[in-house]
Order: sequence, then structure tokens, then C-alpha cells
Amino acid sequence: MNRLTLSLTTLLAAVLACSTAAPQPTPEEALFATREATPIPLVTEQPPTETPVPTATSEADSAETPTAAPEAETDPAPDEPGEAPAPTQPPEEEARANLFANPGFEGSHEPRASDPVTGARIQEMWQPQGWTTYFCPGCTALNAGAGNPPDMTTGRPEVTWTISAADGGSGRNFEGASVHFFLTGWVYFSGVAQVVETTPGQTYTVGAWVRSDCGESFDEEAYRIVLADDTDVGRSNCRWQIKVEPFGESANTSYADPDVRVLGDFGYEHGTYGQYAFIQASYTAESDRTTVYFEHRIVYPMLHTDGWIDNALFE
Repeated sequence: MNRLTLSLTTLLAAVLACSTAAPQPTPEEALFATREATPIPLVTEQPPTETPVPTATSEADSAETPTAAPEAETDPAPDEPGEAPAPTQPPEEEARANLFANPGFEGSHEPRASDPVTGARIQEMWQPQGWTTYFCPGCTALNAGAGNPPDMTTGRPEVTWTISAADGGSGRNFEGASVHFFLTGWVYFSGVAQVVETTPGQTYTVGAWVRSDCGESFDEEAYRIVLADDTDVGRSNCRWQIKVEPFGESANTSYADPDVRVLGDFGYEHGTYGQYAFIQASYTAESDRTTVYFEHRIVYPMLHTDGWIDNALFE
């Protein structure tokens, strides 16, 4: 009896304790309560990794503030502070210079000595510094017996120089002073020549700016020769040739030496009538000296047979 009473009393006390104690949380509530008690760090609170994934924003920022290049990739410092590195030398073929002396025919001109023995000078044939003026006296004319009389021979032209109209010249110069050949009413072969130092086996470009005004009349109002460019005879009359003598023995004439050869023949079809045109040819040197000739050649007699040359080139 006493044990039963004690058990009932104990049970009643337990029921009363349950009715007055705080309600127990559900499993879900217990889970959330655990999370609140032990908070999980947010992503933003994590320390950054060593290699963050790049974003568009980070690329733009890096473009605005470029990262300095590693020291090993920078150019080596110049030999002395404040000096730029020495430029790379261009290839040899790009560094070649014009080998002609006075290629523009500038400076003083002097009469040509026609006879090296007597020293007699031809006052009407001048030559610029560094060049030899030459002509072929009494040579058989081109087309002799075939359009020209069979006994026709060449005459001696006058050779002078032309400057700009602003400087008191005719204005038919190309640039600065230009050499001028002319002979009224007759045929001639005449030119300028120079010996240059060359390297055997090396190929050179030879050229010059030339012009021919050939015709039978002169327009006083326009102050120019009326070009004979409307017939085959007129178009074939005024020619230019580039010649070489491969051993550089003499620049006196291009006719006395059988080794002289023609590199190119030029005329109306190359745009030389009434205007300047650049004529050129290639030449492979055979020795350490070469004579170069630029020659104006008149085929048929005409009242006006003028030719000009300027800015020669040998490179």
C-alpha cells in the first residue's frame, strides 16, 4: 500500500512538471536552433583564394592599370644612361648609295677640251664637274641610205645647262641645273660619261631623268617646240641610250672602244617627248671600274633636236 501510494505520488509529480516546463522544439526547430547557435560563414567572409577566377570587371580593371612586365622581358639597358639602343643596321642592298659624283650636274661647268694634245677647247660644249661631255664627230648617221642620204655623218652639238625660269633660265630644267644638248637642223650623237668604282659580280641599277623636244617649228606664244610626235619619223627621231664600258678605261667617247655595250634604248614610247621620264637599266659589274654613258641620239635632221638630262643614278 505504501509503495502504490508512492508510485502514484511520483507519477502525479512528473505530470505536473511536464505541464509547467517549456515546450520541447520539433526536429525542424531543433535544426534551425542548431544553425543559429553555430552560424555558417558566408561566401564573402571566406578568405580569397590565391588564383581568383577572372571576370569581365577584373579584366577591365587590369587594362586600366596594366601590370608591369617582368624584368627579364624588358629590353636591355643602353650602354650609357639616356641613350637609345643602337639601331639595327639595314641589309647591305638597302644601304647602297648613288655612286655617281655630282649626279645632279650642279656646280660649275667648264668648256670641254676637244684635243688632249693641243688643249684646244670647244666653247659651245660645256661639261659639269665630275663628268665628261663627249660627241661623235663625223660618224655615219643612223639610217644612212634608208631615210637619210647615204653619205650623211653626224655633227657636233652644243652642250650647255638649263636652270629654272625663276633663276633666269628657260625653265625646262628638271631640278636645279640640267644638261642641255641641241644642234639646229642636223643629226648628232652626244652625251655625258663618268667612271665609277664597282664590285665585280654585283648588279647595279643605272638610270637618269631625260627629256627630248624634237620638231620642225617653235611656238613663240607658248614658248615651246612643237613636237614632231604625229608621224612615225617624228616619234622615232630622238632617242636616249644607256651604255657601259666594263673596264672603266676611258670616259672620253663611247665609240672608240669595242667593249662598249648598250644597256637600253629609249624614246617616245617611254614618255620622253616634251616631259621628263626616268629611264633605267640593270648592269652586273665585270671589274672594279665601269664607265657609264648617257647619250642623246638624233636619227633624222630636224630644226629642233633638244635633249635634257638630270639626276643620274648608279646604285
